[in-house]
Amino acid sequence: MKLFSALEPLSPYLFKVSIINGYIWFDFKFPVHWVIPESVSDLVGYINFGEEVSDNGERNTLIRLVCEFSEKDVSDTESKAIEFINYNLELARKEELFMESTKVLKKIFMNRSLEELSNIKITFDGEDDKMVGEGSGEGQEGN
Repeated sequence: MKLFSALEPLSPYLFKVSIINGYIWFDFKFPVHWVIPESVSDLVGYINFGEEVSDNGERNTLIRLVCEFSEKDVSDTESKAIEFINYNLELARKEELFMESTKVLKKIFMNRSLEELSNIKITFDGEDDKMVGEGSGEGQEGN
């Protein structure tokens, strides 16, 4: 894999790469609220080495991933780093969607009568978890 292709997905967070005594270190700055999923937490070379506040006041956790400087280990570490980033970006997007949905629901509840609200049903139907609402009868047994 070309160096640029390998580093490009990491670039918003990667700030230093070092090769020392047969090991490669990848130093990252991640938002302090990001979490490490179980699938990544078993990464042997994970080191949390501090926290930093950027010029704009954003707090970041400084994390170092370390592995042997071999093609397999570097590839595995890169994959784990990308998995970690994607996991947290997905969590952030889910939080945004949740907040947007909460605003929509609040508006509905503030602008509808109690009788109308008592007919709203929110269910998730089938494997696709499709949302069905407003007492339409969709997704209910027998319909």
